Amino acid sequence: MDINRRSITIKISIIIILILAIIFIPNKYNSEKVQVYLEGEAIVYDGILSNEGNKEAFRLYTKNINRLIINSEGGEINTSLELAEWVYDRNLDIEIKNKAFSTVASYVFVAGNNKYLHKDSVIRWDNNLNDKKNIISNIFFKEYLKEIDEREEEFFEKINVDKRSVTYGSNLDFEKYEDSGKYVGWTYGLSALEKLGIKNVKLIDGVWNPNDNMKEKKIFTITDIN
Repeated sequence: MDINRRSITIKISIIIILILAIIFIPNKYNSEKVQVYLEGEAIVYDGILSNEGNKEAFRLYTKNINRLIINSEGGEINTSLELAEWVYDRNLDIEIKNKAFSTVASYVFVAGNNKYLHKDSVIRWDNNLNDKKNIISNIFFKEYLKEIDEREEEFFEKINVDKRSVTYGSNLDFEKYEDSGKYVGWTYGLSALEKLGIKNVKLIDGVWNPNDNMKEKKIFTITDIN
């Protein structure tokens, strides 16, 4: 009986750790209400990506919808990939309203047919994705990590975008930014986006000049890809 109880306890502990490890959303955002609604021939998705938000976007979709307008700080990897694949499969345009951070930048933004930016739209890639993957790896959830990597690989092959876009700012060439403690991620210049295969970027205001200040920290810009 004691052995069985111990086995059950271990299994429950593993499940709890897995759930904690794959959550990409800071606690302060857990209660944020996600708003998904129609605006003309577009679906607006405002807030942290979630299964509920995705389902509402899918429900609202009709053949006359041609654009997803998004303002989000990210979400769990599989949830983000699900939305990105849906966008790509329907040939939808993406418009960044205010911000696209983390998994939204890595997957959803790059999946759009045309990618519309306002002059102050902020697109931020960061190390959170890799940090969380390392946590999962370190606690031996190899199978989950393998599934994520395989899905990610298939996704980037499908949309013909360089997968390095997810991690390029983590290269040793940019180590000084992370080591300084003053930066919280990176973005790409238009030329760098093009080289990574992130094409059809349209500037709604004719210019793109996002604010690089993220509260107390900043983001750096990668202008070229080797």
